[in-house]
Amino acid sequence: MDWKTLECPRCENRDQFLLSADKEKHLRQCSNCERWFVAETAVDSELDFHIEVLDQPPTCPVAGCTETLRSEELPAHIVEEHDAEFA
Repeated sequence: MDWKTLECPRCENRDQFLLSADKEKHLRQCSNCERWFVAETAVDSELDFHIEVLDQPPTCPVAGCTETLRSEELPAHIVEEHDAEFA
């Protein structure tokens, strides 16, 4: 796991996040605006990550899942319903 600085796509706040090299997608919450976003390892660009902001309330970012949840429910939903995986 490495610390990476990511910029929130909504408020442009820059924060440090602990990201695993074993995963391609990382769900994180901005400490400033509290919105959720997904940082995905970039393979087709010079950037380290593609950042995708989630709606408010967020729709689950796991492929094939269309559930819309309250912000505080999102991490628990991904752990409980998807075994903490984006696959």
